[in-house]
Amino acid sequence: MLFRSDIRFQGTWVHPQVAINLAQWLSAKFAVQVSQWVFEWMSGKSPASVADTAPYHLRRYVANQPNVPVAHFSVLTEMTQLLIAPMEIMGYTLPEHMLPDISHGKMFCKWLRDVHSIDTDALPTYLHIFEDGRRVWPKAYPDGLLAEFRKHFREEWLPNRAIDYFRGRDSEALQFLPKLISANKPKKLN
Repeated sequence: MLFRSDIRFQGTWVHPQVAINLAQWLSAKFAVQVSQWVFEWMSGKSPASVADTAPYHLRRYVANQPNVPVAHFSVLTEMTQLLIAPMEIMGYTLPEHMLPDISHGKMFCKWLRDVHSIDTDALPTYLHIFEDGRRVWPKAYPDGLLAEFRKHFREEWLPNRAIDYFRGRDSEALQFLPKLISANKPKKLN
């Protein structure tokens, strides 16, 4: 242990290996947990990794993001950041069978064709592999369209489609949408 008289350095420092021993001495529950981890490690069993415990759609994002072409974005990436992760933080886990990225991707493509006369069939695609082995080739959008996508999400999909999307598939999500919709309304800049 290290003690100092300078107020900026007051406190106690303990080496991490000593801290574990000290924590085991203070808490029988923690001591049992550490023993269990060591036993699993010694027997060749490893504790669950983050990849094993992460929600399905976050695993899907992590597995497929490397396939998105450089200077492009995927709807899944954006929906993970704008919808899936914020709802996870609020306490809602999106069921595996629900794919709001496909719903919004179709709506965004139609909007690009109708409003901006963009030939969406000419957009590049990337390999997206689901955990069950299905392989699909969704569109990859040029980074130049990212601001348009986010605006479309905030102003069209989220306020006008999200409630109907979730109502028909998992009504548990409905309690979280008002907070998400409110958080995505334009704010004044300072």
